[in-house]
Amino acid sequence: MAEEADQSDICRVCRSEGSPDRPLFHPCICTGSIKYIHQECLLVWLRYSKKEFCELCNHRFTFQPIYAPDMPKHLPIRDILSGLLKSAGRGVASWFHYTLVAMAWLGLVPLTAGRMYRALFSVSGTTFWSLPMDMVSTIDLIFDMLCRPRDDLISLSPFVRENLVSDIIHGCLVMSFTLCAFISLVWLREQIVQGGGPEWLDEGRHEVRRAAVPANDEAHVAEEEDEEEDEEDLTEDEDAENRELGMGHEEGEPDPHFQLHVQGVAPQAPPPPDVFQEGNIADQRMNSYRFSDDLNWNPLEWERAAEELTWERLLGLDGSLVFLEHVFWVISLNGLFVFVFAFCPYHIGKFALVPLGLDPWLRKAQFPGFLATLAGYLIVGTGLALAHWWAKIFRFRRPQRLFGLGYVVIKVAILSVCEIGLFPVLCGWWIDVCSLALLETSLKERLANFIASPGTSMFLHWMLGMGYIFYMANLIILLREVLRPGVLWFLRNLNDPDFNPIQEMIHLPVTRHVRRFMASFVIFGFSILLELWIPITAIKLLIPGFLPYSVSMRSEVPVSELSLELLFLQVILPALLEQGHIRSWIVSVIRAWCRCVAWTLGITDYLLGGGRTERAPTDPAAPLPPVPNEEEGQGDQQAPLPAGPLRPPFPPPLEEDTDYFKPPFFSLRIAGLLVAMAFSCSLSSFVLLSLPVALGRMVICLWVTDVRLHECYTMALGLYLIWLVVRLLVLVSSWTPLGWNAVTERLKNAGYVCVKAAISALVLCLLIPMMLGLLFQLILMVPVRVPLHQTPLFFLWQDWALGVLYTKLAIVVTFMGPTWWLKQALEQVRRDIG
Repeated sequence: MAEEADQSDICRVCRSEGSPDRPLFHPCICTGSIKYIHQECLLVWLRYSKKEFCELCNHRFTFQPIYAPDMPKHLPIRDILSGLLKSAGRGVASWFHYTLVAMAWLGLVPLTAGRMYRALFSVSGTTFWSLPMDMVSTIDLIFDMLCRPRDDLISLSPFVRENLVSDIIHGCLVMSFTLCAFISLVWLREQIVQGGGPEWLDEGRHEVRRAAVPANDEAHVAEEEDEEEDEEDLTEDEDAENRELGMGHEEGEPDPHFQLHVQGVAPQAPPPPDVFQEGNIADQRMNSYRFSDDLNWNPLEWERAAEELTWERLLGLDGSLVFLEHVFWVISLNGLFVFVFAFCPYHIGKFALVPLGLDPWLRKAQFPGFLATLAGYLIVGTGLALAHWWAKIFRFRRPQRLFGLGYVVIKVAILSVCEIGLFPVLCGWWIDVCSLALLETSLKERLANFIASPGTSMFLHWMLGMGYIFYMANLIILLREVLRPGVLWFLRNLNDPDFNPIQEMIHLPVTRHVRRFMASFVIFGFSILLELWIPITAIKLLIPGFLPYSVSMRSEVPVSELSLELLFLQVILPALLEQGHIRSWIVSVIRAWCRCVAWTLGITDYLLGGGRTERAPTDPAAPLPPVPNEEEGQGDQQAPLPAGPLRPPFPPPLEEDTDYFKPPFFSLRIAGLLVAMAFSCSLSSFVLLSLPVALGRMVICLWVTDVRLHECYTMALGLYLIWLVVRLLVLVSSWTPLGWNAVTERLKNAGYVCVKAAISALVLCLLIPMMLGLLFQLILMVPVRVPLHQTPLFFLWQDWALGVLYTKLAIVVTFMGPTWWLKQALEQVRRDIG
């Protein structure tokens, strides 16, 4: 017992006994895990555990400040005044400093960027030469505004809004684009350094320069030959290990697929040139030393590099004035980027289209600046490719690599614009064309809307296309969980860690990307045709009067659209998104469909795997790996550069294929699979476009008649009802094997819990939001909107919907505020629910 008493009087954290200067405390009323503890140990434990209450009794720990024994009861007036003056002085200095920082970063930098862009792209060109005077006049205007009275400022407000504010907003957009361009260039450089450039770009660096060896260097040549033999032996061992680990780059490896697109069959790229040849060891060693010196070169000064550059120091929030230098560099780099990457390509493309007779067409186009800039980039890229070819012919190594890097940068930029911008826009327009009957509109109206507001139309179609691409990506990921590895060999696996679209843009030729782009658009267009046009046509034929969808906002609707939108965003959508088992349901449906169709067609082993094995290659056009020829010697082996970067093999291997049984008439069976897949896609789209909307309309018509609401709400309500029914059926099916007695007992418990939850929900979800909404109406809205001689009208549905939003905001504000009884009660409820 004595030993237990001694063990109980030690600190729970540091395991040491108490002392007069470090006494042990008992911070909780229970005998929990921290019965005795030092105060500093308790603070450390609370800091790292992020807990403010006891784990057993949920008692919240409280702390009180302890002052020194010699603390005076009253502070001297002199100390109080001096402290207030010092604090006021520091506050004024900080205010001036932060005002200067805000004016520099939020005013001067974007204003200069906007004025530079406008001056460079002015028609006459005189704006560029008058740019310094414009900036000086702007500064004079700002100081004049600060000195003018209030009445004069009101007269200047339209001028300020039309000039300064618009230029600042325009400058912020220009800065965002230049910042994205700068980050993209840095990232592309990292990709080239890590993954290497294309093989034709590295030919100039790895190609051997044959030179004559003087007669008096025979001894040195003999030593180099010995070193060459040793390095070749080491290279052979490393290549053998790489082949065992699967890291080597074989000729027979197929090319990967880019993003969501289909992989086209194309001839393999030629093997890289040989590096080790007779007589090139000295040149290679010298080149490697130069390359290592280039990597170790640091352009920064050692004193400046020793200073840690943080965001506070970069923006000037640390109190120093070093940020003025950063402001100058940002303005200079922004002007340089605008001149190099916008001004030059735009004017090159504009001047190049004039001899071709395309200048009138360019003026009538909706986006003449973008089209001219794109044409300029295409012309510059073609010129760089030709310059690289001429430099290669005349063996100008440095210009050859410089022109090649420029061509790679422009190639990646144009391909990125096509993949991220053009492809989603085309998909969005095709979706709009295939769904014209859904909204009872015509292509002529769509073209009129595009001519009226081209930017908004393109953005909406881009968003629509990106949403569909995201939907297809998720569907492909779900299919990979069900199907046998190797079935989707023509689609790139987005979950593959070796998937790097930028590396594919760098290495693969432009023709390969063009073929992929066209094949991808054909497949995506055909899938959109199956999922939209065919189901909509079937709905028009089978259910007359069901279409079109109502997508217009009506002000005369008794039920406010705002209240329905709040209900959808606050109740229905969170309930659907928080259900993780919906994904498992979809996977189960896909697996059941695959088993049924595979069993019907006799391709279960091919589609799902697990049967007899007979090797059938995934890609018959892909050549087999070459057999190494021992007679060729070691001169055909490729050795890495001693100081070069670590470069993974490219292209990486595709998804690993597995063996499967290939039945007779295999091609006809695959054709039947494609037909079944097309029919299933059209049927599922037919059900999703009709059933949820019909259910939602039926439910809404119970209390809203003769008015058709927005179909977004009817479809959301229908999906919610379908989810409830499916969830109930799954729950009943899981209870059925337990027996009727267990099911009855669970139903009784569930009914008891439902009654208690209904009573609580009646108070928490109906009464409190209703009262809160009426309170806001009576206190804020009615005195402002209703005159004294009129009687206000209250819509309880709208008040309840707004009350739900107010209740959620009140809960969030309570959690963000200080600790008091309401916050403690809400936290206790959240812990009990969790």
